[in-house]
Amino acid sequence: MKSDTSSWDAVIIGAGIGGCSAGALLADAGKKVLVLEKGEIGGRCRSFNYEGYTMDLGGHLLEDGALTKLYEKLGKELRLSPLSEGIRLWLRDKWIDPRELYKNARADLRKISEEILSMSWDDLEKLNDVPLTDWVRARTKSEGIMELFGIIGVLDFNLFTYDDIAASEFLALRKIFLQERGMIVWSRYPVGGCIALVQPLADAIREKGGEIRTHSPVREVLIEDGVVRGVEVEEPKVLPNEYAPGIRIESPVVICTLPAWDLLTVLPKDKIPQWYQDKVNYIGDHRDCFFGFYAGTDKSIMGLTVYSSLKLPHTQLPGGALEPSAYDPGLAPEGRHLVLCCAQCAERADWLHDKDWLKVKTKELEADMEEVFPDLKEHCLWKRWHVVDNFALLQKPGFVGSARPGFEIPGGKGLYLVSDTANIRGMGIDASTRAAISVVERILGKRFPEFADVAH
Repeated sequence: MKSDTSSWDAVIIGAGIGGCSAGALLADAGKKVLVLEKGEIGGRCRSFNYEGYTMDLGGHLLEDGALTKLYEKLGKELRLSPLSEGIRLWLRDKWIDPRELYKNARADLRKISEEILSMSWDDLEKLNDVPLTDWVRARTKSEGIMELFGIIGVLDFNLFTYDDIAASEFLALRKIFLQERGMIVWSRYPVGGCIALVQPLADAIREKGGEIRTHSPVREVLIEDGVVRGVEVEEPKVLPNEYAPGIRIESPVVICTLPAWDLLTVLPKDKIPQWYQDKVNYIGDHRDCFFGFYAGTDKSIMGLTVYSSLKLPHTQLPGGALEPSAYDPGLAPEGRHLVLCCAQCAERADWLHDKDWLKVKTKELEADMEEVFPDLKEHCLWKRWHVVDNFALLQKPGFVGSARPGFEIPGGKGLYLVSDTANIRGMGIDASTRAAISVVERILGKRFPEFADVAH
């Protein structure tokens, strides 16, 4: 194995939102940082151009509390859309305003919101194995509130039904949202697409003397005598079927940002405790999935509203839709619009790998969207379908909180995990950012006062 003679304070595996957040914070603290990315910068926050439209890998709405604080600390500009104008729910064959569900139970909703705000994080941890339905029905007889919370949870977590939602996960997000904006749900869209969230963080790493190497897959984390020594990286290949020698890069700190289902691909199994491997394998086998399409239209179809359904008419699956170009008109050519429609498959990745099932369900989803959005068929210019079998981990009872791997990976001192599949509340961009803040504070041995109000 060859050796890289460079000296690094920390090596980060992955240049997505989590890796670049951690790298930017460490570099800002004066640490020499190397980020290794097997593909391109962005991870799941990549953006792609098609005929003048900008499509994101998955299409992310986000809550920006942690990200906003991070950008402020780094002196970077975070460009976000206006807030969404709320959600509409497809119930009983029509779109309804969710406020209709609790119009006769506003006092109960207020009381529940006050209780959520008063709950400690330890209180929430005790609810990891409790279904949301049990928690809510112990506090109100209003089926409207149950339906409201359930549909928001299904929209948040890509599950089949609100009976599947872990109370702790749902309530933790509501607590965060209530603290930040006094609302139980809200979202925004990144101006310029999701890559625009990551690129300024990558710039911050380089500006502070760090380095990002793309197309540099890590073969294995190096652990000797229970201490992290660095990583082995694949040498660039000449032949497509070449087994290239490894390059040793030394560092006392290694941060993995891989999702749980890929984590063991870089960890040396003979150095990591079997109980930890079993936990990661169990959790990683249960991930949320969805499929759907982007469409270009010559008319605005949805505006700044997010649409959600527990059961679409034809697929009989939960699903939803939004219009990214309503949040950022620059995502579509002038006079054109970009919409995103999807159906959720919870943990059934096997469905998405069945071409016959997909052939039927894509046609049904197309029919669903044309039925619930009558203007879509007439004004659609093109469609591009996508399948996502690794969106996030399940948010079911028994799969959240301490059931997930922690920030410190056992078996190697100096080895950390930054991921929304770690023991962090929520999923996606903001959760990954909060995980990065938590890990960097552990590495530096101090708390950042700038993040005192950020749940991490």
